[in-house]
Amino acid sequence: MNYIIEAKSAYYEYTNVKALQDVSFTISPNEITALVGPNGSGKTTLMRSVAALSSLQSGNIFIDGLDTIDYPREIHQKIGYLSDFFGLYDELTVAQHLEYAARSKNIASSEIEEISKNTLELLSIHDLNKRKVGELSRGQKQRVGIGMAIVHKPRLLILDEPASGLDPEARYKLSELLLYLQNKGMSILVSSHILAELEDYCTELLILKDGKLVEHTKLKNTNIESKKTKIRIKFLGNINKEVFDFMESQKVVSEIFADKNNTLEYVFTGEEIDKINFNRQLFINGYPILELSEPQADFQKEYLKSINRI
Repeated sequence: MNYIIEAKSAYYEYTNVKALQDVSFTISPNEITALVGPNGSGKTTLMRSVAALSSLQSGNIFIDGLDTIDYPREIHQKIGYLSDFFGLYDELTVAQHLEYAARSKNIASSEIEEISKNTLELLSIHDLNKRKVGELSRGQKQRVGIGMAIVHKPRLLILDEPASGLDPEARYKLSELLLYLQNKGMSILVSSHILAELEDYCTELLILKDGKLVEHTKLKNTNIESKKTKIRIKFLGNINKEVFDFMESQKVVSEIFADKNNTLEYVFTGEEIDKINFNRQLFINGYPILELSEPQADFQKEYLKSINRI
């Protein structure tokens, strides 16, 4: 399988500090992966190593099949990277920043104007084209930074603490943007201390502690090609055989599981309209349903459970 990121026994050490210790994992294309952990856990070191900006002392990291140590320049063309504390020039306009980023990625001069225009429209900041960056808000500057990172349409976007300092509205717009980029086929690796915000858009969770990978969890399936959805139903009273027979007779239902709390979980594989019709039929049949939901992983719970394990 062709992974967008593949780490094999990655090791990196500063003076007397082991920043990464035998870190191994794989990330498939088109995922939005959250990288979390306490301060000093190795998140930024791992992101810089994935971006081919720092060289591992042992082990390997492959981006789209290329080794970061052997092919750093080729990898830089495949990725976009925005650090936590990124620099912009107050006296330059938004358009000039995008032109600079495009030229640094060897985009032909004849294509820069059109590509910059498309990037500005994608980020919903086309009206800021001629504004100097020094006049922009923190959220607007963040979008300019992301624009510079994606102007060359990378396969992988790496964001280190992108929501830091943003107000709630700007964070919401950032979530929408990342989901849109994923929908267009981009893979994203993002670190953040704001777990509730990551919960809105991430599909996988990587947890680091003391340079070690302590958890790699699949949170939800947002693969654009997939139509599978996990659904939970809580009933009033025991779940009888009639309910099971009905569920098993439906082609769009699989992996049916019932627990002792009058709760039934199953995987639904149909379209949204099929789901609406199926739920309507459940109520028409008169089954005593108390609650119907689509459960997602709890970031806070997963994170604390993994961190406290070691």
